[in-house]
Amino acid sequence: MSPRMAVRGRPALMAGLMGAAVVGPALASVGLSAVGDRIEILRPQADGVAAFLVRTPHDPTFALDAADAERAHASTLVLDYPDVRPAERPGGSDAITTAAFERQLAMLAQAGFGPGGAPLEIRFPRATTGVWRYAEPVLSRYGLTATTTSAREPGAPSGYLLNGRELAALHLGSGWAVSDTPLPRPSGPAVNRVAVGPGDDERSLFGRIVAGLPAPAPAESGPMLPGSWTPTAGNALRTSDEGLRLRTATPGGSTSRLWAGRAGAWSDYAVSLTWSLSRTATGAVVLRDGSTEPLRVVLGQGAVRVVDVRERTLAVLGIDGRGRHALDARLAGDRLEITVDGAHAVVPVARPDSGGALALRVDGAPGTELLVRRLQVT
Repeated sequence: MSPRMAVRGRPALMAGLMGAAVVGPALASVGLSAVGDRIEILRPQADGVAAFLVRTPHDPTFALDAADAERAHASTLVLDYPDVRPAERPGGSDAITTAAFERQLAMLAQAGFGPGGAPLEIRFPRATTGVWRYAEPVLSRYGLTATTTSAREPGAPSGYLLNGRELAALHLGSGWAVSDTPLPRPSGPAVNRVAVGPGDDERSLFGRIVAGLPAPAPAESGPMLPGSWTPTAGNALRTSDEGLRLRTATPGGSTSRLWAGRAGAWSDYAVSLTWSLSRTATGAVVLRDGSTEPLRVVLGQGAVRVVDVRERTLAVLGIDGRGRHALDARLAGDRLEITVDGAHAVVPVARPDSGGALALRVDGAPGTELLVRRLQVT
């Protein structure tokens, strides 16, 4: 592999990524396959074409990529569990089965959470007999403890909550933290909190944990821009030897979002991309997507429009009829500087109350496409 072809991905998966589908001419000798559930954009090569690696949702491996692992170690994952019971004794609709609980702990260990890895705190807001009989032995096998409370719930049925002797054994014998008051809601910028329910399997829980991690800042992403693109229903997102293809799969259009729900700090950044579009389609690049003041850069055949959240057109830049176009946009507070095919404008925009990342959209008859040939964020 060329030194210029630095691949940002999951180290544990890279051996399995060799020798399958080729995703770009610059990577022909590498042969990256499509596995996993993420899209990662590799550094553009000398010909200006970015290589895109698409991962499908069928990868059984639970592993954080390098950027997410760094953020996981810099924060604390807090998992709130309601109760644990064997399948034949569910103990209420909110209980997690013992088998599911063990599979989830195995996933956490594989993903690098727990002893010797990223900080992990497991909490049970009620000290039930299920916590003592079923959760504690499983946690112990993984070298984990948990936090629970000795506070008594009014009206709890007899035998449902632990008695004083059992609580003392849990604290002194198993090393659990037992609070004498109801557990407070964890808060703070370094907390990634997930409430686990009976509908969560290990894959959905892993997805929720990853979704709760912060996205890297644009300055950290640079031209590499590793990230997670979240498709909407009916989305058709594919790679080709030219770049990233977003195809309209339904009459309602298709959208893919970068760092969906994870880019709250992305308020000021610059985007540079090259695109082409089917003649019957309209595309859009959404800046500050997910914020209070998103901006749509609407890509048409004869013009590019900047539209705010109130559907007001803030600027119009003309483009010619050729197939490939270049967009550069820089956001800074209440100012958007945009250049399209050499046409330049400075646009006053509303300052958002929160940050947001990027989205790509294409509208048109099913089968129309937006092709992104190059994409950089700084």
